[in-house]
Amino acid sequence: MIPFVHINNKNGASIRQGYEIIDFYQIPFNVFCVNSEQCEPHWHSAIEVILVIEGKYKVMIEGVPKSYGTGDVILIFQNQIHSLFSEVENSKLLTFQFSPNMISLNPNSEFVSSQKLFLSEKTDQMLIWSSALNLINSYIKGSNCISCLQLSLAYQFLHTIELFIEQSEVPHRVDSKNEINIIKKCIVFVDENYKENISLSDLTQLMDVSYSHLSRMFKRVSGYNFKDYLSLMRISKSIPLLCNTQLPIIEIALTCGFSEYKSFITSFKKIQNETPTSFKKNYKSGLKNSLIGSSNIAIPIDLELVMYIEKSIINRLEE
Repeated sequence: MIPFVHINNKNGASIRQGYEIIDFYQIPFNVFCVNSEQCEPHWHSAIEVILVIEGKYKVMIEGVPKSYGTGDVILIFQNQIHSLFSEVENSKLLTFQFSPNMISLNPNSEFVSSQKLFLSEKTDQMLIWSSALNLINSYIKGSNCISCLQLSLAYQFLHTIELFIEQSEVPHRVDSKNEINIIKKCIVFVDENYKENISLSDLTQLMDVSYSHLSRMFKRVSGYNFKDYLSLMRISKSIPLLCNTQLPIIEIALTCGFSEYKSFITSFKKIQNETPTSFKKNYKSGLKNSLIGSSNIAIPIDLELVMYIEKSIINRLEE
C-alpha cells in the first residue's frame, strides 16, 4: 500500500506519502521484489524501472493509464506522479531505483526528459531482462559497498533501457504540468492533515480551484477519487500502529482520522480484505509484513528468484 521503498534492500529509506524520499548509501541503486496488489500515487527523484515477473498491472503515470503483463518493462522518470494496482491475483514486480547522481554527469541523457515515455512493446525485452539478471547476480554476491563491477553493470542496465526510450505517441490526459503540481500539493496536504476532518472542499480553497474541476483533476492525475485516496492514506497510516503498538483499535481509528470505529472497519476491510483485528493477529503470527502491509508481500532477492526469472521469463521470451 505505501510506496515500496526498496523492500528487502541492504540500504535504508525515509517513507512518507506523496513525495517518496529514497536514500542511497554505499550503493547508488536499490533493488527489491514484491507481490503487490497496489501502490497509491507518489513520486520521487529516483529513476525507477519496474519489470513484471508475473501477472498483470494497470499503471497510471501522470494521468496516462496503461496495462502491463508478464515480461513487460515500465520506466518511471524523475518526479513523475505514478500509481499502480494489480489486475490479477499474485502479480509480482521486480523494481530498480537509481540515484539521480548516476545520470547527473550527462545532461543530454534520455533519462533527463520526462516528456518521453517508455514504450515497452518496442523494446528488446530479452536484452533488458538479461541485463537485469546480471545486475541482480552482482547485487546478491556483493556487499554494502559498491564495486566497480556492480557500478558498470548498473550503467549497462541503464544504457540498455535508454536504447528504447522514444517520444510517446500516447496523448496525455493531463492538460499541463500545472495540474500535476496542483495534485502533488493536494497529496502532500493530505499527508500532513489526514488526522483532521478534511475534505476536498478544504483543498479547493487552498488551490483556488472549483470543487468540480479539482475533483475531476484529482481523479485524472492520480487515478483515485479524493474520498477513496483519503481512506487509502488513513488505512496505510493505521498499519504500523496495528502491528507495532498495543493501542486499542478504536484509538487507532481516531488517531488516523476516522470519525468513528465503524467507518474505520468498513474502509479497512474494503482495502485490506480483512478486519483490523484479523490483520493484527496475522501479523503477530508472522503472516504479514508491517512495513508494507498485506497488499504488498516482500520476496527475497536471492538465487531462487534468479532461477525463477530464468525459467518463467527468459525461457518464455526465447520461444
